[in-house]
Amino acid sequence: MSKTKALKVLKYALLFILLFLFFLRICPIVPYEGDDWYFLGAMRQPNPYLNVFNPSKVLPEVLEPLCGYAGAYLIYPFTHDYVGSLSIASTGCVCLFIVAMLYLFNRVLRMRHGFSVKKAFLYELLFLVFFFVFFKQQNQTSYYGFWSKSLNCYFNYLIPALINACAVLFMMAYVDFQSAFNKMNYYRKGAFLLLVYFSAFSSIQLNIILSSYAFVCFLRAGKKAIKECKGVRDRVWGLWKSSWIYVLILITWFVSVLFDLSGSRGKMVSNPGWFSLGNAIDTAKALLGTYKKIYFPLLIILILGLVLLLVYGIVKKKLNDILFSFVDAAILLILNFAYLTLIYMQAGKGYAERPDATWGILFYIILLIISVIIMCNTYIRASGICVPVMLAIFTLVAFNLNQPFAQSIYDAGAAKEVDNYIINQIVEADRSGASSVEVLVPKFEDQETNWPIPYNMATWLQNTLYAHRITRNRMYITFVPDENVSKEFYNKDYSNMFFFDFERSMYLQ
Repeated sequence: MSKTKALKVLKYALLFILLFLFFLRICPIVPYEGDDWYFLGAMRQPNPYLNVFNPSKVLPEVLEPLCGYAGAYLIYPFTHDYVGSLSIASTGCVCLFIVAMLYLFNRVLRMRHGFSVKKAFLYELLFLVFFFVFFKQQNQTSYYGFWSKSLNCYFNYLIPALINACAVLFMMAYVDFQSAFNKMNYYRKGAFLLLVYFSAFSSIQLNIILSSYAFVCFLRAGKKAIKECKGVRDRVWGLWKSSWIYVLILITWFVSVLFDLSGSRGKMVSNPGWFSLGNAIDTAKALLGTYKKIYFPLLIILILGLVLLLVYGIVKKKLNDILFSFVDAAILLILNFAYLTLIYMQAGKGYAERPDATWGILFYIILLIISVIIMCNTYIRASGICVPVMLAIFTLVAFNLNQPFAQSIYDAGAAKEVDNYIINQIVEADRSGASSVEVLVPKFEDQETNWPIPYNMATWLQNTLYAHRITRNRMYITFVPDENVSKEFYNKDYSNMFFFDFERSMYLQ
């Protein structure tokens, strides 16, 4: 291995380790809710189905149980901590997808923009830090760009978003991806088509990230065909030759939508009177409210950068070139915003208030900010002095933990204790030879389901424990919610004091 490749491997290994430690210590991913235990031990066939619960969610329902198997069979024998092993495997999977996205972003900088290794790495780190600083609020609990609501939601929202982002960045590295794809060998073509397949059949909310980019590429190819070809027949043929891969991506996306429309889960969450102007306005407001929380200095950088570029374009008579560069970004943001508004008009505006469920907007806004900084650095070279300054300041802001980042679970430690308490009861009954067991679980306010540890989780947990060989037999498990269990794990006598701002308090005195 050459020195350059060794340094590259070391760099991404260090990034992986840092991300892994972040999720392990600062924002842990712990199996806890009913859905977590359902999908960790129940793998579907890797193809879509009609008229089932989740027709098109191939990637989440294959990848999550794979991580469950990895945790149970590869990690648990060494750690002897079953729940912890599942957390390690799931965390590692999330970190791998984030690192893959960073690698492909670096590839865009090197191939598309001609950046040096050091310069590309600097922008790559800035790109990563933007995800942590984007929603940062001073002295308040803040979301971050890799937050999700639960372990299962990481596989159903964040990872589908990341794989779609990876597909987009892979394409973005080429000025003309269609021509580049035609020249690839069959193995690389097959790998890309597999990436497209899992991107499309991952999440109906988030596959818009790739399909919207393919649509923009198709529009660009159409403009080129109209300009270079004469006659309708030549233009149609020219358009097909220069865009068939984009058409294939769009068809795959459309098929995934058709499959999802047949699903029972979509029918469960749909609102019969969803298609109304009032609902559209409320959902759009919820989306805008989510992204109004952008870290204000980041917004200032975006606006200031755009103003500088416009002034430079007017002075140097390159305004058309600069404006044209932002047309794609505008179309992508509009498409993602409109599509998510339509989806969440039906599914409920609560999804529109979640960063993981609206990640496409976040991704394209961050790409827009980075693009503005790159263009400023290209046209106004002196502005490059700001990049290392921004990286240092934003890193310090992002990882100021006076108030923690939003957690997937309010108390990951308590969640793990509850998991072990429940599992130990089942394992003890299994080892005693019992075929059924009543398990005491915490009692929650939702009396009908007892969510987040619902009654039907007993069946799902039985599947997972047996699949992971934690129990020797499939058991009939019944959950019995008990207030005493809730008090044991949750009703602690904490006296919480607010954050004491030393600098501000001294000033006020």
